[in-house]
Amino acid sequence: ESGRDAGGETEAAETEATRRANGGVDAETVTREATERVFAGTIGALEMDDDARDRLAASLAAVLNAKEGPGPEVKARAFAASAVLALRGRPADADGAKELIAAGKKLVNGFAEPHLLRVAEARLALVREIDAAGGVDANAAREAHEAAPKDFARLRDFALATYASGDAMHACEIALRSVKPGFGTQEVREEGKKLVVALVSAFAEADVAEAMRKRLSNLWFL
Repeated sequence: ESGRDAGGETEAAETEATRRANGGVDAETVTREATERVFAGTIGALEMDDDARDRLAASLAAVLNAKEGPGPEVKARAFAASAVLALRGRPADADGAKELIAAGKKLVNGFAEPHLLRVAEARLALVREIDAAGGVDANAAREAHEAAPKDFARLRDFALATYASGDAMHACEIALRSVKPGFGTQEVREEGKKLVVALVSAFAEADVAEAMRKRLSNLWFL
């Protein structure tokens, strides 16, 4: 019993020493809490005031700049969270997010890439696509789609606008329509499949993403 207690005390002391070396930052806790906050929802601006946003950015920066403790995997997740935080600013900083994602990828070069880093990259791609379309109003996109439900361009705009509004699940449901047999030509269905994959890849919840991928596979092979 005393041996176990001594081991626990040693581990606690080592953790506290690492915290002091990193300016009091508990890298794992900071990164976990930050990722939960910034990955919730989709790509809309975060509902927080500027001071809270600055504190969150500073906490992540402290993890990234820590000299001891956090390994590549933790820091890569912190890079991913920082990238999504940049994407969810007013306005979104897509270029800054791109640089942060690249830094995270470089950090884990040769090792397994954290799931959230891939999610951040997928969200950046969606932001770029939505921006390239000049931004899409969800109500206008819905009306346009309803007027021509088998027009893939209109369906894509509706799915992207729905995603941008914060409803990722409904966006996927819309996109899945274009994969169903009878929606259009095989080429159109291929484009629909790419759209679904792009949306699914942006889910932070791995189990939800996997369920959507199974639905896509089932529809594709009907």
